Amino acid sequence: MSNILFVHTGGIKMRYSLETAKRKGHKVIIMKNNLESWEKKLCDDWIKSDTYNIERSIKIFDEYYKDNRVDSVVTFSEFDVPLTVELQRKYGFPKLCSIPPEYLRNKYLMRQRLHQYGFAVPKYRKVTSKQELLNFFGEIQGPIVIKPIWGADSLFVVKANNENEANEIW
Repeated sequence: MSNILFVHTGGIKMRYSLETAKRKGHKVIIMKNNLESWEKKLCDDWIKSDTYNIERSIKIFDEYYKDNRVDSVVTFSEFDVPLTVELQRKYGFPKLCSIPPEYLRNKYLMRQRLHQYGFAVPKYRKVTSKQELLNFFGEIQGPIVIKPIWGADSLFVVKANNENEANEIW
């Protein structure tokens, strides 16, 4: 079977995917800083690395790859998409799509791209000041959702129902 590198596991909610890989006879390799107890039970090999440091993680993988076979690289963590895509690109591993990772992770660029291709997207705007936020709120005249450009799992996503709330949130 194949040797699959999981760049981070995505946490306990993705345990089933690793169990399935093991049950099908695949070798499970995990790249992340520390392993949880359930990951240790499913892991055939561990590459210790801070996956947010892409340059360093690639160097660590380079060393690992000299003596170990890896057939594919996947991630279930939004935060690790850029590293996963870079490893896929550098080593020619199979990938799901050819979209640059910034369009998958940067909400503003993603919405621009979707709009360019004709997809319906809610009205959006990149704001860099409280005044820009309040101006946008005045245009929308209704509740708005404020999101960081980079983020995952709805972290720091807030709803403002009125201009006062928008003012407090900023």
